[in-house]
Amino acid sequence: MLIAISLLSFIISINAPGDPIDRLAKSSESEGAAQQQSGASKKIRQELRKKLDIENFKDKIWNSTPSVITPYKEGERKVWKFHAENVHDFAFTADPTYRIGESWWEDKVCYSLVQEPHASKWQNAAEFGSECLKVFSEDFGRYVYHKVR
Repeated sequence: MLIAISLLSFIISINAPGDPIDRLAKSSESEGAAQQQSGASKKIRQELRKKLDIENFKDKIWNSTPSVITPYKEGERKVWKFHAENVHDFAFTADPTYRIGESWWEDKVCYSLVQEPHASKWQNAAEFGSECLKVFSEDFGRYVYHKVR
């Protein structure tokens, strides 16, 4: 799914299958106090992030069937709502086969999203992005935001 918009103001509502991180975090709700739940949710998020790391798929055969990291549950949905004012461009993309690359330049993090069937040949995508961030920051002025996706 890809949505791209170029306007000054927008309101978007997307009805999609439930968020896998929230779904996994629900299993920690029976652990007791809110602080414990927060800690458990953070741990679950970290574990899921590790599973989705692009490096896990470096030996994946090109265009092969993606693995199932979080199974789809029939009828489970989540509504994401976005609202912003004075926005020039907006894009949203989602795919259960996305795998995540991450690279840092100084205090900036650069993420890459790659579909799992193609992950073996895109291992350096985030690194390339952070190198571009470095060159542009040095040549044209420092990038002011804390991350690039």
